[in-house]
Amino acid sequence: MAIKNQKVWTDHFDEVAAAVEDAYVMYEFFQSGDASEKEVDDQYRVALEKVEELEFKNMLSAEEDQLD
Repeated sequence: MAIKNQKVWTDHFDEVAAAVEDAYVMYEFFQSGDASEKEVDDQYRVALEKVEELEFKNMLSAEEDQLD
């Protein structure tokens, strides 16, 4: 069970890392004129949402928070 739990966390982290990287790439596109400010804002919001979801899951990861 512990390995499966670790896999879940690493998968979520990978999703967050990909969303943040996408936001960075979109910002670079914006700087070069290939993306609009709205596109950058939209991707930033996606990344922020993923980070907040992961933080929330972390807050509820204590043993006493588990519903068995």
